[in-house]
Amino acid sequence: MIKKNKIGFYNEGKYFIDSNDVVHSSDIFLTFFQKIFKDRKINVIGRLSTKKFNPSHYLDNNWSLIPLTFYNSIFKLLLVFPCYMLKNIKKINFFIENVDVLFISPSGPLSVFILNKTKIKNKKVVLFIRQDTRKLISIKNNNNFVAKILANLIETYIEKFVQNYSNATVFTFGGEIYKRYLGLSSSTFSIADSRYNNSDILSINDIKDKSYTKLKLLYVGRLAPGKGLEFLIKCLSKINHFEFTLTVIGDGIIKKDLIKLVKSLCLTDKIIFKGYIHFSLELLEEYTSHDVFILPSFSEGLPQVVFEAMSRGIVVVASNVGGIPDQILNKVNGFLFDPGNENQFLKILNEIVLNRIDLLEIRKNALLFSKKYAFENQRDFILKKINLN
Repeated sequence: MIKKNKIGFYNEGKYFIDSNDVVHSSDIFLTFFQKIFKDRKINVIGRLSTKKFNPSHYLDNNWSLIPLTFYNSIFKLLLVFPCYMLKNIKKINFFIENVDVLFISPSGPLSVFILNKTKIKNKKVVLFIRQDTRKLISIKNNNNFVAKILANLIETYIEKFVQNYSNATVFTFGGEIYKRYLGLSSSTFSIADSRYNNSDILSINDIKDKSYTKLKLLYVGRLAPGKGLEFLIKCLSKINHFEFTLTVIGDGIIKKDLIKLVKSLCLTDKIIFKGYIHFSLELLEEYTSHDVFILPSFSEGLPQVVFEAMSRGIVVVASNVGGIPDQILNKVNGFLFDPGNENQFLKILNEIVLNRIDLLEIRKNALLFSKKYAFENQRDFILKKINLN
């Protein structure tokens, strides 16, 4: 009988244990990972918060959390890193000793340490490179000079690790990152962490033509720096020649600031904050009931909300960053604009309202494109490439 590999998982998200001993994570990527390995026991290690946070995602009962001391940010962790390691080194060593395969989404100094220790033990590593760390850390820290240096050091280490460690497999999100890492290792593959199943995708016959005289706009995602929400709200405040509403689904650290901005621009009757909605039929119906999905981010990997919106037959408008150009071919299955470019963005909305482009064809093209990225297809591809016992 072949013994199953013991799996370990690490990312930079935070964890919380509620009064019922249920473990919650701040990172939605774990929901995708859990669906792939729903029948496996998994050790996960990460920082444990004493406070609840939203949004959060339940961990399955087969996940065992090894809790580390909490830190507020990667930047603050760096300042106390030697002390932090002294407090947590025994748990980290125990974690590494008790896994055969490490799954890791690296983006911080603790990731670097864990990768190095795993390499010394010559254990299999599967990396998920979801965003450009150099851009991500810089944006989250308002382009702080020290943060930029830290981000570059971390990303450089990860690149060298992939290049020099033959026992590593890399899964990337988006063509730009895929090309970079494929140049470092032939064991690099492009994937999508899809939440929707084949059965969630609308039938092509359900895509009917419609009028866009009053636009029902939708945003789904974290309310966080770099997502372009302030830009979006300010752009919408300048529209006075057609009617619109914007539904914002999500939660995050800038929610209060966004609500204040909406009030200051007298848009409270047009912009609705619905809060976080777990992936469900309710969320899928939110997509379907709107006309246009907007993702105005300044930094992205391969955002699944774009695929989800496509699969539900609505027009997608997104910024031309990260992996988004791999999802959207401009005016073929959606619309692209340069991040932060107000004129381009408003021009697209005007084109949609005037309906001078074949929006029905664009929506059908998007629906067909989304089928390739349904969860079942991505799961089967990943399992084939990692070949676990």
